[in-house]
Amino acid sequence: MPDTRLSLALNLGGIALFVASLIALLVLHAATHGGETDFELTGGDLILAGILTVALVVASMGIHEWIHGLAIRRAGGTPTYGARLVGNVMPVLYCTADGHLFTRTQFIGIALAPLVVISIVSTVLIAFVPYGGWLVLPAALHTGGCIGDLAMAWKVLRAEPGTLVEDRIAGLRLHLPA
Repeated sequence: MPDTRLSLALNLGGIALFVASLIALLVLHAATHGGETDFELTGGDLILAGILTVALVVASMGIHEWIHGLAIRRAGGTPTYGARLVGNVMPVLYCTADGHLFTRTQFIGIALAPLVVISIVSTVLIAFVPYGGWLVLPAALHTGGCIGDLAMAWKVLRAEPGTLVEDRIAGLRLHLPA
């Protein structure tokens, strides 16, 4: 279970991942839209843009957890959803299958599924849809927010073969082979 120190480290890692993703997606958008990335928002348009961005970020959070749920079902678990604070610092939504044991491969697939699916869909839309640029900031924020999933997948990947993973609301429990 992450403590306050690990939560702060994850937040810093998430910020770095967000910045890297933002730069990559801006470059992609510029490259696929003839370098046309300049636009000006003022007054009501600026407020509307802020509302749209927040709505896209909130939608991506719900879709992210729904994709975890689909992956959990595919691996034979029953997903449950909720919200909490990690390490008393980082607010997160979650999808878990408390009590269900997954193989390492199943759990890594569950943990990374939203990052992979949302990144692919966002990248295609940003590159090929005329107003795909609206997705750059929400997609980069989503990628940065996946830092916890990446950290859990890394932890499980480093566990010895045969380890079973219990994804609990408050963290992971690794069941090492006998």
